[in-house]
Amino acid sequence: MELDNTIRKWKWLYAPSSSALGLAFRTAFTSLFALYVALWMEMDSPFWAPLTVWMVALITPQESNAKAKWHLFGTILGTTAAVILIGLFPQEPFIFVILLASWVGGCCFVAAFLNNFRIHGMRVSAFTFALIAIDAIPDPNQIFDVAMARASYIILAIILQKTTTSIFVGDQKQIQITWLHDNLNKAIHKTCFILSQFFKGNHYILDKNRSLFSTFYQLNQKSEFADMAIAPHSHLGAHGRLILAIANNILLRTYCLQKLVTMNKSGEIVKNLPQQAASFFSELPNLITSQNNANKLLTEVKSVRRHLYTLLVKFSDQLAHCSDFNHKDLLFTEISIIYGSLVQLEEMLSQFSTYTILKVGSGFSYHINTYRNIRKARYNGLRVFIAIVLSGLIWEITAWDHGMQFLMYVCVVCAISSIAERPTIATKAYWKGACYAIITTGFINFLIIPVINDFEVLVFVLLPFMFVAGLAACHTPTALIAIAFNFFFFVLLAFNNQNRANESSFINLSFSLLAAIIFTSIICHLIFPVTTKKELLFTCSDMIKNLKKVSKQYLLPSRQYWINQQVSNLVYIVDDSKNIPSQNKEIFFYGAHSIILIGEQILKIRSFTKNNRNIDNELRDIIKNILYKLSKNPSTLCINQQLITYEYHRFLRYYSNLNNQESKKNLLPILSCIAIIKNQLYYYTRFTKLLYILGQKS
Repeated sequence: MELDNTIRKWKWLYAPSSSALGLAFRTAFTSLFALYVALWMEMDSPFWAPLTVWMVALITPQESNAKAKWHLFGTILGTTAAVILIGLFPQEPFIFVILLASWVGGCCFVAAFLNNFRIHGMRVSAFTFALIAIDAIPDPNQIFDVAMARASYIILAIILQKTTTSIFVGDQKQIQITWLHDNLNKAIHKTCFILSQFFKGNHYILDKNRSLFSTFYQLNQKSEFADMAIAPHSHLGAHGRLILAIANNILLRTYCLQKLVTMNKSGEIVKNLPQQAASFFSELPNLITSQNNANKLLTEVKSVRRHLYTLLVKFSDQLAHCSDFNHKDLLFTEISIIYGSLVQLEEMLSQFSTYTILKVGSGFSYHINTYRNIRKARYNGLRVFIAIVLSGLIWEITAWDHGMQFLMYVCVVCAISSIAERPTIATKAYWKGACYAIITTGFINFLIIPVINDFEVLVFVLLPFMFVAGLAACHTPTALIAIAFNFFFFVLLAFNNQNRANESSFINLSFSLLAAIIFTSIICHLIFPVTTKKELLFTCSDMIKNLKKVSKQYLLPSRQYWINQQVSNLVYIVDDSKNIPSQNKEIFFYGAHSIILIGEQILKIRSFTKNNRNIDNELRDIIKNILYKLSKNPSTLCINQQLITYEYHRFLRYYSNLNNQESKKNLLPILSCIAIIKNQLYYYTRFTKLLYILGQKS
């Protein structure tokens, strides 16, 4: 068994996927051709050309093109800043190190608020600034030449990468349309299967498929590249993202239903609604795919929604005076949630119909929401700043001959690792990648290159290493190691037109690199260490603060924006809580889930008060008290459940005393919102208590 597992771990090497083979072959060929062109043009540092090819290479052409674009942007930004810095402070080492640390730390801070390869652009800006500025230290007058040389390598590599991709890959427009359709259909099919099984009584299926939120989140991010290939104004990706968001909303509400088991006890009240829902979601994927009965489908959804609305009206009239209040209250909350899901489902069907038609110039847009953690961003920026300042002091105090290289590699490793999801894990992977690069380049530099006179022979030597590195880059467990290997391999190869590596320079260069990685790893562990537990606590605390802010902030976000933003937090909470006890994992998941639902209801209530300024004083006072209690004491985590329950009963009395049916109709959505808030506060309270206990221990 152990032997089988060991063999299976190497499957990426002996049985790679077709996409991995394509990337490895395409990128290895392009990088070596870039090295040949750089040598033919007699560039001073030809290794930067193949290195850049590997830095922008990804499996799909759209991802590669997007990464190349932001790589070029980061290069231009970093180059410009480096020229200005050296020009202003050519003989001021202390100010130079402070500004160097500020720029690299600032880029790492900004990158935490971006998504996709915009992050890569800030990373490139950070280390390009460092490389150019430090290279120019011996002779500041040569800063412009150094900057132009670096830009030449980047432009050469990007041109070659895009050219090779266009040659080896076919019609990307049709490929990406097919990719978008297939992945969206898979996501909808899986969602509908989970929902149908849930309404059939298999409630535990939800707990087994929490990763679906992560699937939605990743597909949402990747759809940006499909947009790039399909057409500038087709907006298929935007419609697809909105469909995913709506499916996400329905799934969120279903998780809430999981905790409300009154549906199975409702009998005659809701008739056979669970069976109808199970049958409906079983048939929905085929109906959507065929598009034959779209009108019939919408008619069925509207019919069920009208039936549920009748039930909501009926229960709302009974709630204030019924004897079995708790049971009727839970039923009212449950039907309110299902009603909201049906409204979302109608919108999803409408969007799916629009999505399947390629509309050029439609003007529709739906943006990607990004996970943001301000505290993590601040810690990243400060950690990088401190690391670079300390490395500059080490160089200054020790007068180390290769201290300049040490400082440069500290900047590079900090720029790459601090933007990673887990900096400490990233530095370990870079350590392994650097060690592999040192071993392989040492073998090539001292045993093979001295006896080679032709570039063609060098190609046959380097090609196997490049090919294996390309396969490793496509395998998730080895991807970070491969990234580090590909980066340092060409740096350490030290092969150009003028000279070849000697033992002394190679050993000093390798030692500087390893020292920089060790130093950065120590800094990551000692200064603002971001462990999985701390990341979990940070994310949970941010969600609570966001909830308290949404009750009182002046400019309201849209409900969909709120849900999407907090679901991105939920995805990280699910990922970070994998290794904690299952009971705590449940509390974190449903607590984060309750924050999303409570925030959505708050936005509905605030939108109502904004659009109805003439409501009477009693109603205004009730709503004001609810919003105030939900936002009270931002520094504290808890919300007083009893006070919210008291205001809920006040609202019920006010609602039941109304004689005007039109007024009741207008207030029914608000009653549903408050009922959902009251119900979800139980899970929110458990969540905040656990968060407080873990925060005290850490």
